[in-house]
Amino acid sequence: MYKGYVNAGYTIQIFHEIGNDGVAIGVRSGIKDDPAPFVVWNYMCENGVPSFYWGAYSNEKRQAITTFIEKVRVLASELGWLAWNALTVEASK
Repeated sequence: MYKGYVNAGYTIQIFHEIGNDGVAIGVRSGIKDDPAPFVVWNYMCENGVPSFYWGAYSNEKRQAITTFIEKVRVLASELGWLAWNALTVEASK
């Protein structure tokens, strides 16, 4: 998974990966009055190909970031405390 990957018209800007699982924020631009320019997905990678699921769509950046943090916490808690040591975050600047 990497910044810049495009899924369903959304470009991944931020992701948090643990092993083969992760959470990503995608941003869609170029649509006038877009009702949902942000999406937060869970994803899993198999053979280097991400599969996205459980999308939470939003028209507010702050809500997308809040949802991202909540999904990362859930994912990390499911994998156990040691997973926190393996966390990496890639963010756009």
